[in-house]
Amino acid sequence: MWVKVPQLAALAPAPGGATAPALGNRPMRRTGPGPRTVCRLSDLVEGRGTLVRLAGREIALFRLGDEVLAVDNACPHRGGPLAFGDQRGAVIHCPVHAWPFHLRTGRCAEVPGASVRTYRVRVQGGRVRVEL
Repeated sequence: MWVKVPQLAALAPAPGGATAPALGNRPMRRTGPGPRTVCRLSDLVEGRGTLVRLAGREIALFRLGDEVLAVDNACPHRGGPLAFGDQRGAVIHCPVHAWPFHLRTGRCAEVPGASVRTYRVRVQGGRVRVEL
C-alpha cells in the first residue's frame, strides 16, 4: 500500500534563520513495523545534517560516503537541533553548547552518561530506510 506522508518537510529554523533541506512529500512504501523509507541517498549532502519526521519523531540524518547515520534530533542538554550542528566525520556537535555525540553510538565523549538515541539505517536501491 502506498501512502503520502508529511514527515519529510523541514521542521525548524537553524540558528541564523537557515532551514533544513526541504525534501518534500513523497510516496512511501510501508510494510509493517520494519524500516521505513524517508528519502533518497542523493537527497543527503555529506557533512550536513538533514532533519526528517518519522512517526512523530524528529530524526537527524547524516551522510558519510554511501553510509547514512541517524540519531534523535534533540540534544539531551537543552534540546538543541543536532541536524543543524557541526558534523566532523562521525561526530555531531550540538549547535547550542557544542556537546559532541558519536553518530554510531549516540554517546557524548565529554559528558559521561549523556547520549542520544541512534537508529538503524539501510540504504537499498538508493533509498534511505530508517528502522524505529
